Amino acid sequence: MAKLNQNLNDANKKADALKARLEELKKQYEDISLKDAPLLFDPKEEQTAEQLEGHIKSMGVLIKNMKPDLQGLSDIFKNSVNELTKGNKELVRQRQALSKSSNLADQLLQIKRGEVSATSKSIGKIKEKLELERQNLLYLARQRLSNQEGLGEITAQLNQLQGVLKSAENLDAIYKQTNKDLGFAPRLLAGIDKGLQKLGVPSLGIDSALEDTHKLAQEAENAGKSFSASKTFTKQLGKNLKEALSTANLLQAGALLIWKSFLDADKASGDFAKNMNVSYGEAMSTKKEMADLAVASGDVALNSQRLMETSSKVGEALGSNAMLNKADLETMTKMVAKAGLTHDELMGIQKLSLVNGKTLESNTKEILGSAKAYASSNKLVLNEKQILKDVNKASAALKLSLGANPALLAESAAKARQFGLNLEQAEKIASSLLNFESSIEAELEAELLTGKNLNLEKARELSLNNDIAGAAAEIAEQVGSAADFAKMNRIQQEALAKAAGMERNELAQSLMDREALVALGAEEGQDAQSRYNEMRAAGMSQAEIAAKLGSDKLANMYEQQSVQEQFNDTMMQLKEMLTKELLPAFKTMGEFLKENMGLISHIAKFLIAAKLAQIGFNAGQAISLALTRKQKTESISKAAADTMSGAQKSVGGIPLLGPVLALGAFGTALAMMYGAFADDMVSKPGYGSRTLVGPKGAIQLNNKDTVLAGTDESLKNIGNSPNTTSINMSETNSKLDSMISLLEKRQTIEMDGNKVGESISNEARQIQ
Repeated sequence: MAKLNQNLNDANKKADALKARLEELKKQYEDISLKDAPLLFDPKEEQTAEQLEGHIKSMGVLIKNMKPDLQGLSDIFKNSVNELTKGNKELVRQRQALSKSSNLADQLLQIKRGEVSATSKSIGKIKEKLELERQNLLYLARQRLSNQEGLGEITAQLNQLQGVLKSAENLDAIYKQTNKDLGFAPRLLAGIDKGLQKLGVPSLGIDSALEDTHKLAQEAENAGKSFSASKTFTKQLGKNLKEALSTANLLQAGALLIWKSFLDADKASGDFAKNMNVSYGEAMSTKKEMADLAVASGDVALNSQRLMETSSKVGEALGSNAMLNKADLETMTKMVAKAGLTHDELMGIQKLSLVNGKTLESNTKEILGSAKAYASSNKLVLNEKQILKDVNKASAALKLSLGANPALLAESAAKARQFGLNLEQAEKIASSLLNFESSIEAELEAELLTGKNLNLEKARELSLNNDIAGAAAEIAEQVGSAADFAKMNRIQQEALAKAAGMERNELAQSLMDREALVALGAEEGQDAQSRYNEMRAAGMSQAEIAAKLGSDKLANMYEQQSVQEQFNDTMMQLKEMLTKELLPAFKTMGEFLKENMGLISHIAKFLIAAKLAQIGFNAGQAISLALTRKQKTESISKAAADTMSGAQKSVGGIPLLGPVLALGAFGTALAMMYGAFADDMVSKPGYGSRTLVGPKGAIQLNNKDTVLAGTDESLKNIGNSPNTTSINMSETNSKLDSMISLLEKRQTIEMDGNKVGESISNEARQIQ
């Protein structure tokens, strides 16, 4: 019993202590908030210790929220700033997304209206951008799910954007379907169009017809009507062709073609003369010879411009202006035009041809055929054109060491490629191996570091005998596989590469290329080897197989032009034929231009002056129409003086141009002064050439035309009306005579005894 009483007393003491603590917290709350503390429980009800502890905890939370510590206060401020910043960023992001979406929607609308041209590719880009902005808005919508603030607005915007995206998808689908229906025809016609434009023919309107077809396809889709893309395109193209190929346009195109042919021939001859250090006349004669050669060849890839360019390139490479033989000239030009090679990529083989006495075509066939034969016999798949480039870049020493033999050079290049190298790299390796002291030292170091038993003596012997391909093969055998190389550390790899005469990365690349060729040849190489074996079984020698394969490969290279390129060449040949017929006239015209350049220069200056004077006169007349009838004569006189002065200053640097333009301006002023205010006037025929000026410009009148201006509606007494005002031109004529007299008093300007121009005399500079 005593123990029970003790437990009860302890519980009461604990309850009293908890109540006291709660009262302290209430007082603290009231001191801070200046408000009564909340009633956490009914005082009449007895509270257990657990209940009192809960009330104390609740009161502590209330106080903490009212009076947090400095760290808590800082956290609240930071969170508030972050929320505000976050809100601002989200708002900016939303506005940017909507702004970009609006611009993209405008672009789609312009495309649908046909206001701007578009392609399926450009519409696809618009779709991608719209999708990006949709994703931006979706992100913002997810951010607002927690508080629901602004969620309805952004959801509506998302729905609108989805509609725009749907329109873009529909538009894209229409474009793609239309392009699919039309096939490659528009692209092919566009290429033909460009070729014809080079000849001066106006655009056939291919792009315009395609745009119209797309637009009509959209309209048909919207209206739910059937649509034939090919028929519509043909119809729209027909309209454009009718306009483009009108007689007037074709005549204009013909004139432009002749003129452009003259300019091209002149430029080509001038460039050739400079490059080959010959006279212009000699270059023009060469141009004619090249044109004859091109037309006679029957090959549209040959034209005089390309042939002359080849001659210039060969001459530049050899330091000679001697002409290349016809066969090599044609071959090199065709290989550049048809196979996509450059003159530099063929120049080494051209020099080889001049040394071994064979034609460029013969050497090329041997190189291609030998490379193909070697690759086939070794179950390899090589690019023979690349082998041709390798042989071209081979050193002169190697070419001569191999007897300038194209077959041996090709085989060496192919064997080097078999081991992941080119001839240049193989030659570098051979040079490194023949530096005996350093090569042997590198070999011993590689053996010590890698643990491999290297023996490069045979490779050195092959290098010494100029068998660089054999040396490369021996090195490859000593080095091992890519897997062996991969197991080594960096120092071991560098040591092995140094012993092989290469850099670490260079050796690694050669190992990768070698094994890649093996993998590629697993199927194609097997087929090639089978065909090679069949030819051998049929009794053909290695040389015969190489010759056959070489001819086939060169023929294939000549068939590598696209349809567009062939069409362009056909257009150039037509131009070439025209040039050939006109070259004699070009030569005569060229001589005329050279002999009369001074006269032509003066004529050009006079035409410019006359044109500017006409512009000044018309401008002055337009101004006169804007003047009111009550404007004073003094104002007009001042305007005339200012106009003439400005004309003089603006072109004073050109002899005679200033005075002539000033005369035009002065005539303008006179027209303004004496012709702008006639209320009623009759100008009878017989006064000479006249010009009637209106708001739309000047109208030249026939000498027999009668001009009537009057307010008498009956116009019964033409020429005798009492309201008619006669124009007295005597004063005008006097002023014009004075102006002409001033021009006649011009002085000659000389410098070092040479005439350089003319000017009006000092005494005549004042208007009399």
